[in-house]
Parts: sequence; C-alpha cells; structure tokens
Amino acid sequence: MWRCKTCIGGLLHCARCLKNSHRLLWYHRVERWNGSYFQIGALWQVGITLNLGHNGQHCPRTIITASADIPEQLPSFQNLTPGDLDATHSLSVPPDQLWTTNESIIHFPNEIHPLEIQPDDGDDSYDNVNDDMNNALPKMFPKPGLMDMEGNCYVTIVDVSGIHYLASIPCICSSALDQDAQYLDLGLLSASYKDVKTVFTLTVLKDFRLSNLECKTTAYQYYQKLRRLTCPSFPWLIPNQYAELRRASRQYRDLKKRQIYGIAHGVPQTKGSMALFCTACPQHGINLKDDWKADPNRNLYIRNFVSDGNFKADHVKQKNINDDVYLSSGEGYMTEPNEYAANVEEMVKIAPRFKRVRYLSHFCSLSFAGYFTCEDPGSPVSLWPPC
Repeated sequence: MWRCKTCIGGLLHCARCLKNSHRLLWYHRVERWNGSYFQIGALWQVGITLNLGHNGQHCPRTIITASADIPEQLPSFQNLTPGDLDATHSLSVPPDQLWTTNESIIHFPNEIHPLEIQPDDGDDSYDNVNDDMNNALPKMFPKPGLMDMEGNCYVTIVDVSGIHYLASIPCICSSALDQDAQYLDLGLLSASYKDVKTVFTLTVLKDFRLSNLECKTTAYQYYQKLRRLTCPSFPWLIPNQYAELRRASRQYRDLKKRQIYGIAHGVPQTKGSMALFCTACPQHGINLKDDWKADPNRNLYIRNFVSDGNFKADHVKQKNINDDVYLSSGEGYMTEPNEYAANVEEMVKIAPRFKRVRYLSHFCSLSFAGYFTCEDPGSPVSLWPPC
C-alpha cells in the first residue's frame, strides 16, 4: 500500500493506482507500507516517468513495451553486496531478478557515499558524522540507478519540495526541439545542454531569488535546506548540486530580464535595451518643448548626475577572469567590456598630458565597483566592473 504525503487526505493506493493518479504530479512525496510502518518511497519506484515534448504525455513515436507497466511488488536491493553496485549506483544484476517480493529500499554501501566536505557554516551537527558513516547507512532513502528497465536515463530534479529522481523520455518526433528546450517547455531549466543529468524547476529558481533578495539566503544555505528537506536525518546522502544551482540561477535571472524587456525570438539587442527608461530626465523630442533652448530659465534643463562607488570591493576580483561568461554585454546597466578597456587605454595615453600619471596608476590598481545615476530618481549606470 502507498500513500501520498502531498495530496490532501492521505488516501491509500496500490502501486498501479498511485501511478495512474500521479502521472503529472512529479514532485509529490510518497510513502509505502512495509508491514510495520510507512517508509520513504519515490514515484520512480511505481513507474512514473518524465515525458518530454508533449506536455508530459508519452511521445507517440516512443515504443512503450509491456515492461513499462509495473508489477505489484517492487525491486529488492536488500541482499545486494557492494559488488552488485558500481560507483554510479547502477544495477548489475539480471533483469529477471529485479522484481521480487522483498523490501524496495536501496541500501547504499559506505564506499558509494563518501561524506562531502562542505565549508564551515557554524553548524556542529556534522562534526561526528564520520563515525556514523563507518556504520551501516540507514535503509531509508530510495535512489535509482543510471537507467530504468527501458533504458531511459534518470535525471535529478531540484524543486522547492526537495530533490527528486525520474526517468526522462525525450521526444523523438521529426519536429522535436533540442533536449534543453524540451525541458524548458515543462518548466525545467537544465544545468547543461548536452547529456542532461540535472534540471531545476522554475519554481525553485524563483523561490531562491526571493529568498536571496529578502532573507539574504546564500546559494549554499539554500541548497543545504533542500537536502535536509529531502532527507532530514541524513542530508549528506543527497548529491551536492550547489555549483549547478549557482549557474542555473544566473541563467534564470538573465532569461527573466530578457523576457521583461522583450528581447527574444530574434529581437536585436542594442545598448541599453535591457535598462529602464528614465522619464524624469529632460530629453529632447520626448519630454521637452521644441523651443526649450529659447527658454531664459536654462537651469531647468540641466541634467545632473551623481556617482558613488565601493573602493574596498576586493571580492569582485575573479581568480580566473578568462573563465567568466558574459550573459549580456552593455545591454543593461553594466558597461560593455571592450569599450571600457578601450577607454582605460585612452586614459593611460592622455594621462601624461594632464600630469595625472600618479593618480591614474593608483586608480587602475584599485578593486572597486562604481556607478553613475541621474540626480532625479532614476536608474543607475555602472562604471565598473563590466558585465
């Protein structure tokens, strides 16, 4: 018997009914009755798959064999030895021995789940965890192998409800989009573009942005929360996708900006096209009269700018600046890198003429972030660093 912790009411289902009622409820948490208590389960155990290209439905060109239907009992990993599992948790036992009548919870040997070293966040709860890892790990968190019975690869799905695993079945129609675009159609942003193994829901990326904005939650803290939410007692059993979260979050924010400013589907990008228009500044042909130059009160049309900066921003210096990737180049509030470099080169040339070599060398040796903005309430224009 199974029950869903996310659905209201907690109705009991058999494995087949649970699969039929949760075909598109990929992020629900389920439990299975083992004869004594309800233990943690997963939807991949009852045959739920992630179907791409057809709004979550099976691609009509995908061959669905009879083995795609689930038996009443689930696979047993209770008697497997470390030799039966490779370093990627994939099964190496014959297919006819997969479906038995025993427990369905995977037991991970110690060699497969070494403790991941994390930065010290002041939490002492993991200090003695190595002693616990020397003992047998709990048989409580199910995790699949590399592929299911049909040869479909499992992907890691990061959602606000935690970490999930589902077998991904791509669309193979002649008009099918690229695989990353198929994921995006389902509200999933892939962490890579080839051989996708990890995807993030747009919901979790939006929630992380709000948590970072309002609660000042870092990416490391946020992902640690998701790991503990998935497996409260043993969060280190959950794969660490911290680096992938940082990269996907940056891509998500850039996509949202382009959506807000209407830059998509071949719309050309120009300088300032991803910046807000300041209606308070006097601008000819927009909010000034045609004869404004004849107005004796010329001070009404002066545009005033203010500047500020942080001359102690050492953290903006990247260790490997050549590895950085610009998602925008001058379209927003940050300066265009090539133009900024050319401007600095020009300053170096003209500095001796104005006897400012000493000041220029001091200026170029600083690590700082600065910006200009109009004196009226408006949008800032960054001076440095270019982005």
